Amino acid sequence: MSELQQYLEPNEIDSNKRLIIHNDGVLQTDLKLCKFSLPVKFMTKEDLLFNNMRAFLDFNVFELSDSQANLEFYSNFEGLTI
Repeated sequence: MSELQQYLEPNEIDSNKRLIIHNDGVLQTDLKLCKFSLPVKFMTKEDLLFNNMRAFLDFNVFELSDSQANLEFYSNFEGLTI
């Protein structure tokens, strides 16, 4: 969306483009999710630590129904406040 372009770095490095989600059993890891046309990567806590990953989503609650969603997550993305 062009309205959001002002918040994106013009020459983002590839590691910032890919979305990383902590895989601790809260989400199904067989989901086909993409961000900026790159597949979302699910990583265990050990993989996150080994690869020194600091920007990732960590879901505590992920519940979907026909009429609502209940999400609780932690993120440490630079420049993101929710």
